[in-house]
Amino acid sequence: MSLPDLSLRRPVMATVLNLLIVLIGAVAMSRLPVRELPQVEAAEVTVRVEYTGAAPDVVDSQVASVIEGALAGVTGVTAMETESERGRMRTVLTFDSGRDIDAAANDVRNAVERVVGRLPEEAERPRVDKNDSEGDPVLRLSLSSPDMTPLELSDYATRFLADRFARLPGVANTATFGARS
Repeated sequence: MSLPDLSLRRPVMATVLNLLIVLIGAVAMSRLPVRELPQVEAAEVTVRVEYTGAAPDVVDSQVASVIEGALAGVTGVTAMETESERGRMRTVLTFDSGRDIDAAANDVRNAVERVVGRLPEEAERPRVDKNDSEGDPVLRLSLSSPDMTPLELSDYATRFLADRFARLPGVANTATFGARS
């Protein structure tokens, strides 16, 4: 006897079985913890260096290679990925999942500090950031104006908006991107 035959011959039993399956599913669903953004500690550290006006090949040879050389000795690194573009570079280090991210960030800072003197004078000081879910941007703001140029908008954002946002409670960092003088 197949399931359809059983359902036709005994409809009450088929209904009870369906209700039982739905009830078990509802109970299981209420007991399963579901989180939209679970606290997963990403074992990644990013090093950024701004070198305004420098061509990508100059950034690569004079900044990225120096930083990569310093970071090669950091223990627990499973992957290192570097991007060099006009005026900036970024290196993302991925660590073993069991590695303490704070200790890893300190090791990276120490390694970068040892080579800061070998970077071009025009390059800004390297910035080391932990890539954790709590550091993800909550707000991105884009400005446009028919009366202001992109450079004027950038200046306005830097001088007036960034400082005001930084003073708000709970704001850890503000950054301005776009046209600069």
